[in-house]
Amino acid sequence: MKKTKTTVTNTLVLVTFILAYLAISHFFKVEKSNSSMEESREVKVVETGTKKSQPPVHRRLPKFDLISSTGGLFDTELLDNNIWIANFIFTSCKSSCPVLTKKMKLFQDAFSETAPVKFVSFSVDPENDTPDKLKNYGKKYEADLNRWYFLTGKWEKIKILIKDGFQLGAPEDPMFHSNQFVLVGRKFRIRGYYESDSPEALRRLKRDISFLITKKY
Repeated sequence: MKKTKTTVTNTLVLVTFILAYLAISHFFKVEKSNSSMEESREVKVVETGTKKSQPPVHRRLPKFDLISSTGGLFDTELLDNNIWIANFIFTSCKSSCPVLTKKMKLFQDAFSETAPVKFVSFSVDPENDTPDKLKNYGKKYEADLNRWYFLTGKWEKIKILIKDGFQLGAPEDPMFHSNQFVLVGRKFRIRGYYESDSPEALRRLKRDISFLITKKY
């Protein structure tokens, strides 16, 4: 009788151990599966975010009639189906403008001549910046004048364009002009503002240009 009880007890202990082992194994399998599913979801979220991330549309820039460094009226249709970077300079500037222009040159060099990317430098001192001065200024910095345009004109028109179009400060004294780069996408839609003295902002500008090149909007 005692032997039977001992056998039953041992059997119950063994069954209990086996059930406990199976329960623990199942728990860890479920946890591992949940963890994998969570990681997979996280990867998908990151990938989706990357694919969908794009520079926002701030506003549409109005067309403008200004004078190019060739001396003729600038044809804004040259920009219509292109992505372009705008900045603001004046040729007699000895402080920020040379730095801005050199950085613009880096962007010119970063994208091939066949890429739909243009560059536009607006003079904030149009009374002194004649087409010839702008042309010589561009040559000084090795600008490709077939895709980098230096524009001048009446100050009142440029001032309105900067203030109401780009929505940047338009100072009376050109020394205090904006040092930002402005990214304009196809159909004159402003896609971003970038501080020229921020390496991270300039990297973002390059990424945004590369993104817009692959899109048709």
